[in-house]
Amino acid sequence: MQTTLIVDNVHPHILPSMNPNGFSLRRCGNANKVDLNRDFSDRFFQMNDDLTERRPETKATMNWIKKIRFTASASLHGGALVANYPWDGTQDKRVAFLPNKILRAYHVYRLSKSVG
Repeated sequence: MQTTLIVDNVHPHILPSMNPNGFSLRRCGNANKVDLNRDFSDRFFQMNDDLTERRPETKATMNWIKKIRFTASASLHGGALVANYPWDGTQDKRVAFLPNKILRAYHVYRLSKSVG
């Protein structure tokens, strides 16, 4: 019943890679050495609010997001363990905002890796 509901009503859109050049070169930066993860707006630090300065990959992704109006998303990201959620930043860069449930899950995960 639940599976049918999901299959009949979910419209998946897949972006295999926002940074295919960086992926093939095994680095964060694109072909111009720009870290696309840092090329989006930040609600606390307006370091890159000038849309004309954004990379073409970032602009295309932003336009796609505005056009589709997703209600949910998932992201696969290589490297460190990452958990992103809406409004996950803080003004004080020395302090990491991490909800208790995520923090607890991370500690359980780390403990399971150290025991096993």
